[in-house]
Amino acid sequence: GGLGALYAASPFAAGEVPCFADCLTEEAVAWVVRRNDVCRALLTARPSLVAFRERFAAVQSDAAFKAKQAAARAVDDAV
Repeated sequence: GGLGALYAASPFAAGEVPCFADCLTEEAVAWVVRRNDVCRALLTARPSLVAFRERFAAVQSDAAFKAKQAAARAVDDAV
């Protein structure tokens, strides 16, 4: 619930601009929801986290990183 409250109060962890903490949050959340149905359900039950992920995905440099990660996962699904 802590992350949900944080992202309900602010677009990103430190305010209006994404920071390194947001990168870590996005990667951690993405990893667990890919691998765990319970975590996926917890995420979808928190609209503020879903909205955060949508805001973060809109950052152009994130799109390039996500493409690189998808290519890496094709070789090693642990990524």
